Amino acid sequence: MRLYYLQTLKVLADRQHINWQRYKTNRHYWHELRNTNLQQPFNQLTRLFDYIWYGEFQIDDQHFRQAQQAFKTFEQTITRKAMP
Repeated sequence: MRLYYLQTLKVLADRQHINWQRYKTNRHYWHELRNTNLQQPFNQLTRLFDYIWYGEFQIDDQHFRQAQQAFKTFEQTITRKAMP
């Protein structure tokens, strides 16, 4: 899950939706997405990531696939927005 979250941050930075910096927190990025239609879905992914990563418990295959799909869907949304 951490790799999916980091990939999400990279795509957001590559598409210039956020300004990635090592010291920034997830909340900083959430604020950078203020007034965009990406803020709410990013918040949902951040909550999902925090729950899984910092919850210190194992998730089963079904829940992993659901989380994986949420990250992929968000990335597709970001990619589509960059197209003319």
